[in-house]
Amino acid sequence: MASIFQGFEYDIFISYRHKDNRGDHWVTEFVNALKTELEVTYKEDISIYFDVNPYDGLLETHSVDKSLERKLKCLIFIPIISQTYCDVRSYAWQHEFCAFNKLAKEDQFGRDIKLSNGNVASRILPIRIHDLEEEDKALLETELGGVLRAVEFIFKSAGVNRPLRVEDKREDNLNRLFYRDQINKVANALKEITNGIRYPDRKEAREESRRLPGTESRFDGNSTSNLNNKSIAVLPFLNLAHDASQEYFADGITENILVQLANLHQLRVISRTSVMRYKETTKSAPEIASELGVKYILEGSAQSYGNKVRIHVQLIDAEKDDHIWSKVFVENMDDIFAIQNNVSEVVARELQSSLSPQENKKLNEVPTRNLKAYDLFLKGRHAFNQWGAHGYRMATDYFKEAIALDPDFKEAYSYLASSYSARMSWNGDLSPIEALENIKVHLDEAWKRGPTDNDYLTKAFVEFFINKDFGSAEKLLLQAIELGPNNATVLYTYSYLSNVMGRHEEAIELVSKARTIDPLTVAYYNYQIVSLYLLNRHEEALTALNEALQLYPSVLRLYDFLARIYLSLGRYKDTVEAVRSGLSISKIRPPSMVAYLAIAYARLEDEGKTKELLAELTLRSKGNEKGVNIYVVHIFNALGDSMSARLWLEKARKTNDVDLIWWNVDPFLKKLREQLLNEAKPRVSADFLAAEKHIIHLLESEMPKLPYHNLNHIYDVLNSAQVIAQNEGITGDEIKLLRLAALFHDAGFIYSSINHENRGAALAREILPGYGLSVAQVEQICNMILATRTPQLPVTKLEKILCDADLDYLGRDDFYETGRLLLEEMRVRGIVSTEREWNILQKTFLESHDFHTDYSKTNRENSKKQRLREIVDQLKNPS
Repeated sequence: MASIFQGFEYDIFISYRHKDNRGDHWVTEFVNALKTELEVTYKEDISIYFDVNPYDGLLETHSVDKSLERKLKCLIFIPIISQTYCDVRSYAWQHEFCAFNKLAKEDQFGRDIKLSNGNVASRILPIRIHDLEEEDKALLETELGGVLRAVEFIFKSAGVNRPLRVEDKREDNLNRLFYRDQINKVANALKEITNGIRYPDRKEAREESRRLPGTESRFDGNSTSNLNNKSIAVLPFLNLAHDASQEYFADGITENILVQLANLHQLRVISRTSVMRYKETTKSAPEIASELGVKYILEGSAQSYGNKVRIHVQLIDAEKDDHIWSKVFVENMDDIFAIQNNVSEVVARELQSSLSPQENKKLNEVPTRNLKAYDLFLKGRHAFNQWGAHGYRMATDYFKEAIALDPDFKEAYSYLASSYSARMSWNGDLSPIEALENIKVHLDEAWKRGPTDNDYLTKAFVEFFINKDFGSAEKLLLQAIELGPNNATVLYTYSYLSNVMGRHEEAIELVSKARTIDPLTVAYYNYQIVSLYLLNRHEEALTALNEALQLYPSVLRLYDFLARIYLSLGRYKDTVEAVRSGLSISKIRPPSMVAYLAIAYARLEDEGKTKELLAELTLRSKGNEKGVNIYVVHIFNALGDSMSARLWLEKARKTNDVDLIWWNVDPFLKKLREQLLNEAKPRVSADFLAAEKHIIHLLESEMPKLPYHNLNHIYDVLNSAQVIAQNEGITGDEIKLLRLAALFHDAGFIYSSINHENRGAALAREILPGYGLSVAQVEQICNMILATRTPQLPVTKLEKILCDADLDYLGRDDFYETGRLLLEEMRVRGIVSTEREWNILQKTFLESHDFHTDYSKTNRENSKKQRLREIVDQLKNPS
């Protein structure tokens, strides 16, 4: 079968090490599944070259023969990346992978294809079936010339690293991957690439809707070499005053020049956060340029004394280590803006960047005529850049003072609004409600004087974090990108927005673009880790986190992410350690980290610490602390208490917690989301029979074979409950609810004997809404289950029936036979060791026990009392 593209032998070439297809024939099964999926993905027939030859030519040295070279003339190359594939001596590596990489780069389409959504995809589509050694990953990325992006087919559990199989259950896999879904991802990726080749000028409707009329993205049509030739870093100016209190002035000059250059569309300007790392560096300009990936460096010094200012600036071609331009300005402070404009114009000219009329006009704008106001503005921006609640508050005060001196100071209004926006962030001190009015007032003032990229960003923050209007936030961020093409914060925020909208791959692309502007800051790791986590690429996220923590060990947010990922992987002790490590360096206790710690302790069955941490958050909520309520939701959701989780979710919505932005994508809240979604659908009548079949199937396959608490006991309770209910006059749906409660009441033993009633109730809350049972019906069943805890405290008639059914054997003829099974189980658990201890335990229990229903009191109470007398006699007269 020929390719769908003329001149190609095949559409797809499957490359693999044949040893990976021995045994269970994983590769053959993958290819067959892919063929089936492609049949329903493409209208045409797609041809696949798959060689089932059992030899892979390991260590052979012959060249690619004409036959193989012809077969490699394929559209898309799929290597099956295993623990053995990256062997430079192997046939698959040398004569297939490397050979195709070379051929694809030279053919008419090129190796990398622009997709309709604006992203770029390689015609090499790796399928990864094992986690790789670092040297193997490095070898792949060196050959590919970039980061390895593969579709994963990996099954992970404790000590296990193997290919994902068709029969694997998602819940058993730490990667949470499902074989059928991954096959579908591969087919969709193949179709995107072929459509990108077939329709090179087509753009997705969604992509077009994001592009503003009459605008063009700065990332379109610029070659890498062109961007590199016009790339610059403005290093922190030296403070020649040798007075720490004047540091803000030198930093302010640096930032002003940087901001002016960043607004020039033809330049790539490294962000302030990355260049500030070089504030007191001894590294040479070429070294710094190499680390930042730029051609030019602008450096200088600044000093103010009285009404005079001395600024020395020099522009360096770092590739050649050659000074291009240098000048010393000694002027009145009144000329400070003219000096900064002069520097920006010289840099633009030397980098051969033509200025548009709008850019030229913007360069020559004077922000304020009041130099005292300008001095306060510089102090405010210096405080703002300290990244913390204290700095944000100081910035607010400085900007207000600047505006008091110059009520027409546009930048001061802009940054004042930003300071309030920052103060509602993760490490801020204001709730969204407290911040909103101040943001609105000051942003309106900045806006009517002509909005900047910073103003669009602040407005996007309001739509994103407060109004939760993601569509409006996206439009504002796109406008910010057009106005400020070198604003990395805008790109990072856009990546965050893309993630909460479920566009995780796009988010990663945005992080990569932001990194070219802001390569050496924690922001890159922050947003990259979010994307990897939401893509279930947990091991990659952990690798990034470990790297970030080596560079930024005091950043609390990193420990928050670390705890969340460990919790997702079921590594509960590591979760505890991550939270403790983070809190040990912090003066605050973020609600998220307290919640992760509570959940980890719950999973480790430390009920006391879980309750203590839950109490802490509920108390903080009563004190109206911001952002707490949504994390109380997390705890109750993890504990299986759906009703409490729902109540706290309503509280979180009333207080408009910022982290509600995660609601649609947060893996931890998936079950709760689905429950609410199902309940929002038109109600169908409850399917009690299907629900019974579900739990019976689960019990038959998963219930442990304990001597007493086993499937036989559950069926015994079910039969007893039905007999008691009929005698108590229970009919209709109540009988059906009672039957389900009997089947679920000991299902918690599937997980543990500890708190098994709570676990059984949690299981009921998880399963039963899917069969049309209402919240009230599910809670009725859960209350019946929880009533069977010792000591039994039933309230309703149905609760009393289930409690009596659970201990029906106490008044039956099989009392001793059933008791021996329970004795055997208690011996195994170490509760009792001798028959005398057992009889003492039985005596105490029988003396305190009461039946609750008329039926059991009439038909079981006397026999139970007789058994008690017999046990007392045995204790008095041991044989």
